[in-house]
Amino acid sequence: ARGQQRLADGNHDGSARSDIGAFEVQSYVVTTSADSGAGSLRAAVAANNAFGFGAIFFDTAAMGSDTVTLTSGELALNRAVRISGTTAAPITVARDASAGAFRLFSVA
Repeated sequence: ARGQQRLADGNHDGSARSDIGAFEVQSYVVTTSADSGAGSLRAAVAANNAFGFGAIFFDTAAMGSDTVTLTSGELALNRAVRISGTTAAPITVARDASAGAFRLFSVA
């Protein structure tokens, strides 16, 4: 309702804060270590490229790994985005050796 406080955990740190609604960051959660498909890093980047100014987080428990292996080419980042590894172990993005040579990311 108008004028009511709205609590949101926009940065996924476990604490909800008041959200005044002036600007909402779109959050995308990577839930698979696969190169493509629902929940992939590629899908999260594509969604952010459509809207911009988003935040990408990783759910390594759902992923079953802390490594995303790319097999079908580089990820093109063409809008502002924050990529955050919110786990104790670092997130690794690697190119599959059998996929040929390509950059992991291109930033436009």
